[in-house]
Amino acid sequence: MNIVSSLILLFTIVISIIPVIKMNATKDDYKYRCLKFLVNTAFLWTLITLSEKLITNMSIVYYLHMISYPIKFFVASFMVCTIINYTNKKVPKILIHLFILGMSMKYLRLYTIDLVL
Repeated sequence: MNIVSSLILLFTIVISIIPVIKMNATKDDYKYRCLKFLVNTAFLWTLITLSEKLITNMSIVYYLHMISYPIKFFVASFMVCTIINYTNKKVPKILIHLFILGMSMKYLRLYTIDLVL
């Protein structure tokens, strides 16, 4: 990994930790709950991306990359939840069912890959 991409990734991590600190310092407000989950999940995604770039053992990188798929799904879900909370609308039942279906498919996929290996 070259120096420029390393510096960009390090700068991204430094910037992404600021909202984590600020959101955890706020009181427990229902309106900020999904936003807090979104910020923490995005920070976790950043840490996993950094680990993928720095670790040289390919089997560990493979599993980190497989873990990043559900995290991306969580980020998208928390984005929708945050937008729905700020517009003061209820979450439609179909979105809840799609979320459960998507997560079960992700976990089933990871489980079957472990069985094959």
